[in-house]
Amino acid sequence: MIYINIPSSKSLTQRALILASLSDHPVLLENYSDSSDSVFLKKALELCGVKFEIQNNYRLMIFPDKIVFPNQIIYTGDGGTTIRFLSALSLVGKGQLKLDCDERMKLRPISGMFKALRTSGVAVSDSDRYFVELQRRFYNRKIFVDTTHTSQYLSALMLVSPFRAVNTKIKYTKEVVSRPYVEMTENIISEFGISIKKSMRSYSFENSSKIKIDKYSIEPDLSAAAFFHAAQYITGKSIVLTGYNNKIINRNTHNFSQGDKVFFQYSHDYINNISNHFNLTDYPDLIAPMTSLAVAGNRILYLHGVDKTIYKESARPLVLVNELRKTGMKIYYNKGTLTVHPKLDLKTVILDSFFDHRMAMTFGIISLANPRISVKSTTCVNKSFPDFWKELDKLK
Repeated sequence: MIYINIPSSKSLTQRALILASLSDHPVLLENYSDSSDSVFLKKALELCGVKFEIQNNYRLMIFPDKIVFPNQIIYTGDGGTTIRFLSALSLVGKGQLKLDCDERMKLRPISGMFKALRTSGVAVSDSDRYFVELQRRFYNRKIFVDTTHTSQYLSALMLVSPFRAVNTKIKYTKEVVSRPYVEMTENIISEFGISIKKSMRSYSFENSSKIKIDKYSIEPDLSAAAFFHAAQYITGKSIVLTGYNNKIINRNTHNFSQGDKVFFQYSHDYINNISNHFNLTDYPDLIAPMTSLAVAGNRILYLHGVDKTIYKESARPLVLVNELRKTGMKIYYNKGTLTVHPKLDLKTVILDSFFDHRMAMTFGIISLANPRISVKSTTCVNKSFPDFWKELDKLK
């Protein structure tokens, strides 16, 4: 029996950081994520006046204050959630919010966030010295956001709107990419005690809402757990996935708020030849562990609806195709579908992650089937799973 420690969800941690920072009283986060994305967001919030006290055993006490933007540039790294969530703070913060990020992030979807903020009354301007400057000019009660490329715009607006000085109605487009992440945002807002009114393609919030809890516990990251659940099929070893306080995860995920819990059912269905066609439109991050899983299968795997993953930290379908073909694997991408043949040759190859944490983890898990595989740019896993390589070594 091999025990693998799974980190807490960075997606939930970042949502909780925003909500707790806008509270009118201290909030304790249990099992918060120390991923680089979460660290960037925490440091940014500190610059805006929020205070933090790190306690033992991944406990973080948050002491909120009025959000006042510093007279300096806030760097957000390569985190999409980080810069999008911080941008939304311009709805309630005082002063000019100056944000910068790395070059790859500037190529990913972000302009839709700025368009939505303009409809809310925020002035958005460029600068030669940094990426963008945001400042609230007036309050518009209605905000429109395009959700066809990423759901994070909508999540960001939902997290901050309850704390505006006016009632707010957010209207969004018919197509919502990664809808389960919006549902995750709905859930955590409700768990923090804030009322949401949901109707056809819109969310409404009362102004100056109050948070009604003083402690919140973050779930283990199921998108991270998915990789090691796949490893179980590849290695044939008995693996136990554990989270906060050594609680066992594995297939007991029905009470989790993360949509990526479907991986546990998908992997069961694929390995047991129940299905080899899976639509990942709502679960784009699963393109990585599902591709890893194919190594353990005996049927061609078809992953549909993965076209939006082109805009992630790397162009994921293209990276998977170009790199995994080096291993002798037959893999193709066409019109939003990734087709993966399970055969893998025992070649000595170096696979380039292109600094994408999920690509690095994919190649790491596949290396369990071929120890001659090595991975380039391994430190990028710090974005979501800092101890990934340490945990992977347990299976070698």
